[in-house]
Amino acid sequence: MLLCWSLYSFSVILMLTPQSSSADHPFKGIDSIDERERALLSQLPEQIKLYSLSTLSELYEKNAREPLWQDPLAIQDFEQQLLEVALLKINPQFSTWLEYLSDPNITGIARDIILSDAMLGYLYFISSLTSEEKVWLYRPPLNSDRQGYQIMRAPENKITSWQEAIHKNETYHYVNSLAPQHPQYRKMQTELLKLLSDNSPWPKLTERVYLREGYSSKDISNVKKILYRLGIGNMSLTDVDSQVYSHDLVMAIKQFQKNRGLPADGIIGIRTRNWLNVSPKILARLLALNMQRLRFTPADIQTGILVNIPDYSLNYYEEGKIRLFSKVIVGRPDRKTPVMQSAINQIVINPDWNVPHSLAREDILPQVIKNIDYLQEHNYRILSSWSQNAEVIDPESIDWENISIENFPYYLRQTLGPNNPLGHYKFNMPNRYSIFLHDTPNKAMFQRYRRAGSSGCVRVQKASELARLLLKKTGLTDADILNFLKENKSTYRNTRKRIPVWLYYLTAWVSEDGATQFRTDIYHYDQSVL
Repeated sequence: MLLCWSLYSFSVILMLTPQSSSADHPFKGIDSIDERERALLSQLPEQIKLYSLSTLSELYEKNAREPLWQDPLAIQDFEQQLLEVALLKINPQFSTWLEYLSDPNITGIARDIILSDAMLGYLYFISSLTSEEKVWLYRPPLNSDRQGYQIMRAPENKITSWQEAIHKNETYHYVNSLAPQHPQYRKMQTELLKLLSDNSPWPKLTERVYLREGYSSKDISNVKKILYRLGIGNMSLTDVDSQVYSHDLVMAIKQFQKNRGLPADGIIGIRTRNWLNVSPKILARLLALNMQRLRFTPADIQTGILVNIPDYSLNYYEEGKIRLFSKVIVGRPDRKTPVMQSAINQIVINPDWNVPHSLAREDILPQVIKNIDYLQEHNYRILSSWSQNAEVIDPESIDWENISIENFPYYLRQTLGPNNPLGHYKFNMPNRYSIFLHDTPNKAMFQRYRRAGSSGCVRVQKASELARLLLKKTGLTDADILNFLKENKSTYRNTRKRIPVWLYYLTAWVSEDGATQFRTDIYHYDQSVL
């Protein structure tokens, strides 16, 4: 119950809560460390426990025992950032600080001390993200995660930077610099506050039937209420009691589906129903989590490729503008596409496929043991290594009955042919995951809305268009590319400049038209906040 009103009335709290005062304070003139700490505690209600008492004592002493928070705008911005972290539920202390700061009876130096205590915790949070972000931003939660995230002493350089900002009267600019520096951040923050302001009970859809235009259902009334509260489709509640699924309501549902990454067919099926049942409280937490992911999401791209994994989308930027959009297929939940950054340094036309050892063990070798002709039927060769001069191993020379799949000593390569999963183009980019972008002969999968179907690498629907754009920068013409495609061999073309590639994971953001977008959490990374 800690956040029952301090979170959902936060915009009001920011306006009404008293700010710190610069008046003289009773703990002036006290010299010993123990006395200074007791003096700090004496300014607080008994029930309040400080998380960083000794550090706070040092800071107030260095600041001539004056308040550390003089700028109301800095306070407001900091409390907002604190709220966003509290919504993540990684440590209850963030919510405890918010509860204290929401108490109208806590004013003056007491409030200043609590703000400073919370700032020290937040500074640790910021610094820990550089090494710990994948613990809870990009990983399904473990049972120990919530108990395991401990707030430690913030790094000295962070504390020093904060103190320097105080002495230069630049606290607001410093606090602002702690937030994610991404154009999406303020847009998402605005939507977050809208969601938090809606704390009434959320209507629920209870029937499990598929609804098409003209159908009747007792759920229709709640559908209208949900869309009205989400601000979708200019809904009116004048005919809220009607149980007919009207044409206007179908059009609003199509917009809702588009904003959730669902097929915009207007049919209320199980997935649409599940999303309609998600309350603003949960949507706010999802937004807050993705706002922290913005810290690791590229912004203001001039040249590069961005792949949003749960959105199954690729955008190629040139001179700061989107030059190409493409659907993509990403890794299955059991073979996830990693969140990572690299750069394309080579494009391969008519690529062979060097089969990763894990795929060889799990997918291919079991088929070969059943039928040795599987190798020839699918254009696989067995090699002694990946080197250009590697020896080709005769499959008949291998004792397949006694071979160890787990310790298979050879390498598999799939040569050119209609079954080659890399299609006509492969985009090489160095990384420790052996991940790359590539074409695919199986275009039918791009018609699905759920496209987590690869073994980790990213299949690009418009691989040919992307390849042409990049190959032309190496000096090739369309005619050159066509001639290379006709040859029965692989052609390797190095890029003149590396093309940055970011594979990132955002399940919530604000689109260009101002609509808040949410996507299905295909790898269950969002479960940490639910």
